[in-house]
Amino acid sequence: MVNILPLEELKQQLDIKEKNPVISTGQECWHASERPYHMIHSAVDGQPIASVQMATEDKYDIVNQTAQKAIEEWKDIPAPKRGEIVLQIGEAL
Repeated sequence: MVNILPLEELKQQLDIKEKNPVISTGQECWHASERPYHMIHSAVDGQPIASVQMATEDKYDIVNQTAQKAIEEWKDIPAPKRGEIVLQIGEAL
C-alpha cells in the first residue's frame, strides 16, 4: 500500500518553499532573480503548490545540452544496469 503524505508535509520534507528560485542541471544550480515566477498547481485538485522561477534562454540551453549529454551516456549503460539504477531510485523515493 502506498503511503500518501498530506501536501504540506510533503512540501516540508522536500524543502519546497512558497517561491523556488533555482534552475538546475542536476549538477549545477543558479538563481535567476531577473525572471518571473510561475505558480505550479496540483494535477489532482488544482490547488496551488508553489512558485518556480522561469529560466533565462541561456540557462535553458545549458540545461537542455546537459540533458542531451546525459541521454547519450545513459544509452551506453547496459539495460540490466539501467534497470537496477531505476529500481534503486524507485526504492529511494
